[in-house]
Amino acid sequence: MKMRNLLAANLGIAVIACAALAGAGSERPGDVQSRKDAVVKPRGDAQLPMADQAVPAVREIDLLPDATGHMTVGLPLIDELQPGVVVNLAVDFGRAPELFVVQARHDPTPEGSWWHLVSLERELVDATFVQRNGMFAGHVRLAAEGREVSLRPVSWNRLRVIEGDPFANHCACAGACDHEHGPGDVPDQEPMGAVAFNEAEGTTCTGCASLIADIGFFITSLAIDMEAKLIDGDPDEARVEAFSILAALSQLEVANTTLAMENTGLPYQVRLVFVGEVEFDEEVTGDDTLLGVFGTNGDGIIDEIHEARQLYRADNCSLVTYNPPAEGAAGIAGVTGSFNVLMASSMGYALHAHEFGHNVGMLHAYGDDLDGGFECESSSPGDPCRMPCETLETGEYRYGWRWVGSSTTCWRTIMAYGPGYRTMNYSNPDVSVDGVPTGVEIGDPHQADGAAYFRERFLQVAGRLCEYPEIELDDGRLAAAGGRDFDSFGISVAGDQNYFIGGASRNDIQGTDAGAAHIFAFVEDELDPEITFWVEIGKLIPDFLRTGDRFGEAIAYDGNRLVIAAPRTGIWETQLDEDGNEIEVEVVRNAGEITVWDAGPSGEFCLVQRIQPDNLRENDWFGTSVDLVDNLLVVGCPRRDTSAGLANNVGAVYVYKLIGGEYFHEITLMGNEDAAQLGTSVAIGVVPDQDEQKRVVAGGPFAREDAGMVDSWLYFGVDDSWLPLASINGSDGSEGRFGQSVDVSGDTFVIGAPYEDDGVGRVYSANWDPSPGTWGPLQSIDFPGDEDEARFGAS
Repeated sequence: MKMRNLLAANLGIAVIACAALAGAGSERPGDVQSRKDAVVKPRGDAQLPMADQAVPAVREIDLLPDATGHMTVGLPLIDELQPGVVVNLAVDFGRAPELFVVQARHDPTPEGSWWHLVSLERELVDATFVQRNGMFAGHVRLAAEGREVSLRPVSWNRLRVIEGDPFANHCACAGACDHEHGPGDVPDQEPMGAVAFNEAEGTTCTGCASLIADIGFFITSLAIDMEAKLIDGDPDEARVEAFSILAALSQLEVANTTLAMENTGLPYQVRLVFVGEVEFDEEVTGDDTLLGVFGTNGDGIIDEIHEARQLYRADNCSLVTYNPPAEGAAGIAGVTGSFNVLMASSMGYALHAHEFGHNVGMLHAYGDDLDGGFECESSSPGDPCRMPCETLETGEYRYGWRWVGSSTTCWRTIMAYGPGYRTMNYSNPDVSVDGVPTGVEIGDPHQADGAAYFRERFLQVAGRLCEYPEIELDDGRLAAAGGRDFDSFGISVAGDQNYFIGGASRNDIQGTDAGAAHIFAFVEDELDPEITFWVEIGKLIPDFLRTGDRFGEAIAYDGNRLVIAAPRTGIWETQLDEDGNEIEVEVVRNAGEITVWDAGPSGEFCLVQRIQPDNLRENDWFGTSVDLVDNLLVVGCPRRDTSAGLANNVGAVYVYKLIGGEYFHEITLMGNEDAAQLGTSVAIGVVPDQDEQKRVVAGGPFAREDAGMVDSWLYFGVDDSWLPLASINGSDGSEGRFGQSVDVSGDTFVIGAPYEDDGVGRVYSANWDPSPGTWGPLQSIDFPGDEDEARFGAS
């Protein structure tokens, strides 16, 4: 079998959960602007009220069906649908349109966008619109009327209104639904490095984030062929259009899954990272199932998806089929698995949100698993809203929920079957719809708290191909995702109140000691602001790293700009071998290199510059230390010699100035003490009340037989001039390595001497005295203990 434009998937044959929902590719290149999407923040109360914005004076957009039940859309809609814009929207011909306001816009990938619209006229009425490469789709939820409709694309600029039946049962899968409980997927394949090449941005970026699960959709060739039969015209063009229709519906399903988590008060997202066609006639034999062959690698049936899944690092994957995945079912999934199957004709609502909930580990409302449901004391099958059965005795709380609202309407969350009008929520006792909680607190006989379960499980789902750890809330200890023996995580650290970055320079994913850097973000639970924690959102392992580079050995961060050094990187050239083939040859060993990364609004760090001076020599170790502030970047090069052929290791500090978003070499500050290795540590700080002036300090801890020393300079930004300041020496004969670490802030700077006092270590501070123009007397900060070899002051 062959596969076109594929994403890939991991493994997952598991216990089965399924859903039957009412209702009803190669991608067309579109002129779609690439935008970054901010991480979705929970709204706290997921009640769907009328929008609270004032009605703008100008109503910009009409989305109205004609007499045939079709709606015309076009590419200009992408730019017109901005937050705050009012839309005249109707789903019935001849009916007065309702005013909707664009509540939010999301651009999770360059290929797709989606919008959440909320009625300005009625409560509990909202809509989702999406586009993928210029093909549109929509889903309108009219709770006030007990209706929901899908706006299904039928061509590049036409949508058809498809009436849904929100009261339909979700499942009739011939007994399969009562087998939900059990193991999840077979073990995942070995994860890859977590850095992607972002083609839209043309650079290397962090490729995954623990608050976002990346989703891949595979559409069978049969599903595309059957969709194409509904399109008049050239068969090849019809097939392209059919694929794009199903791709837009895939985008809609994924958008609704994110909206459901947002409504539930969760800080998570899913994003559609790829849609592709897989050549598959959907014929299975014996005990095989569509879900089974989709999730199994090695059975000879569509195995190619697994290689593609690794390529695009899809944490979770969906197979879009023409045939139902089980008798009477529109969807099926492995509980805690990585795979689900969706029937194409039933997409356009919340089918993926239901099946993805199963993949996370969610279960139906208790009592919904068998045909007709359980008979239980709390609610009989004849009850018009059929309260779910008690769950406390099961020891589980990952259930859907159904309830009667204050308006006497019967409601159900995404994971519950009918009866009831479906809300775009997972169960959560802290979030209400129609004046009643959408779940039940843990400990109650009917406990149903899907939000709590998502918080426990989602990081594992989002980290299936990124190896993210579970959150630890109690001890403030950060562990590197996928950490391995001798990675040296924490050998360097940097950050601010939003981000923490830790280097792991001995990480071996790209080669022995090639290195990595782990990025954490500070997260606040908006339902309970007192709950805050750090969570890993990215892992930088650029594909250009080589064995021994030690990427992450030094790190600096300031103003959303991150600098990461790889001080053992060599200088490589492309040469011809004796057969005339191009090969990469290392011409200078251990020269060193630094990389500069910028943080986007979603916490994605992208590479913007690689810096490696042309004049580096072997074993210079450029990048042993780095620091930056405002427009200046300083880089330590401690093994630099005074001249070629003279191995005196005086050391140097390279200074770069930011001009037009790029760093340019400003000056090299050379050491003058043999063997000092100046630049082992560097720091830069702003002079108080003199923003254009900066102080730079650098340590040479091996000067004078390891007594150590520190040099300093004053930079005048007005004319880019430099003034050497006084040097400070460590105690003679101490072998304390004074200057192993340095930092400066305002008029104060500190120096580490980790080998003083027979290796216990000591830290010194000094203040700048403007009168004599020198550093004041050193003040000693002793180690608050007496452990031998403590190395206090090493950083």
